[in-house]
This record gives sequence, structure tokens and C-alpha cells, in this order.
Amino acid sequence: MNVSEYAEWLQERSQEQWCEAYRHYRSSLQWLQGETQRGHWLLKSPAHLQGLNPLMKVIPDAFVVQTHRSAQTVIASYCSLFHLMRSISSDYPDPATVGNSVLRSLSEGMRRSFSAREEFPDRLLDVHYESVVNDPIACVRLIYERFGYEYHDEFERRMKGWLNEHPQHKHGRHPYRLDEFALTQEAVLEAFGDYADLELEVRRECESITK
Repeated sequence: MNVSEYAEWLQERSQEQWCEAYRHYRSSLQWLQGETQRGHWLLKSPAHLQGLNPLMKVIPDAFVVQTHRSAQTVIASYCSLFHLMRSISSDYPDPATVGNSVLRSLSEGMRRSFSAREEFPDRLLDVHYESVVNDPIACVRLIYERFGYEYHDEFERRMKGWLNEHPQHKHGRHPYRLDEFALTQEAVLEAFGDYADLELEVRRECESITK
């Protein structure tokens, strides 16, 4: 929903308040762990970008795989998703408002994530979206080797089977453009600052590994 005051309130929370939220999150995972007896959890949420540092402080055995893609593409994709979500609660979701909100939120989240990269370099692994798409097996092998998880032939066989049954765009393509949300490539580049250099570096590193 379009709740700008809540978004501003969230941005103003202190590190300790973020840590308290993640302590609650950790307790929830521990309860689920006790119920299911799983080995390790694989959790995916871009929302962790804003709280990456508190997450890694509060859950010291958590490893993070951060996927990268050009900021322009990510912002356009997010805007399309958020616009769809807001249409559930509003008859007239404004694309320009969505664009501004997403740009501010993600650029601030990326800025905050850099502190986690500096403080916990051994627990964070960068992979590029294109490498995940082009050679997912190699990317998963890299992740498992980096963080010390067991990787075996049966696991790889099951992954290949899943990939054969779920090709990319199986349910059609999802088109989106920045200008649909009153944004330009220049505005995105300016908001994300040095991220373009990081994204390019990750792209090159992953290409050398997955070729």
C-alpha cells in the first residue's frame, strides 16, 4: 500500500531497533527449526537489503548470497511488482509515486548494505544474475564450496531435473520499463552512486568462474 509515513518511520529506526526486529525473526526461525528438524534454511527476501548488517550481527551463523544486476533493470522490475501489489489495495495506483518510492527505498537499502559488506566479508558472497541464469549449477556449486555445505552428485542430478521442468519464462515474459514509472536511467545511476562499479566487478568475476 502507499504508506509513505510508515516508509519514512522505518528509515529512521536505529540500529538497535533493527537488531531487536531481527532477534524476533531469529526466534521465529528457531521455533520453525524445532518443529521441522531441517538441516539449514534457504531464505530469499530482497527486503533484507536494508537490514543486512543487523541480520548478520544477530544471526552469526547466517551466510548471505547477494545477487547483482544492473540497477536500471532491478528498479524497473521492482516498480512493476510494487505497482501490481498496490493495485490490490487501490483502484488508482500512481506509477510515478511507485517509481519514486522504489528508487528511494532500494538506493537507501543498497547504501546501508555496504556496511555489512565491510564488516562481514567472509559471510557474504556476490553472484551475478546473468551467471545464475546462464549456469545455475556452477553458481550453486560455488556457493556450497564457499560456505562449506555438502555437494554431491545426487544433489546436482535433482537440480538438473528441476531446471529441465522449470525453464526461464515458462509462464511467459514480464516486460517493464523505467519510463512507465516516470524514471530515467540517469536518475537511477545518480541514486545508486558507486553501485554500477560493484555490479560490473561482480559480473566479470562470475563470468570467469562460470565459463
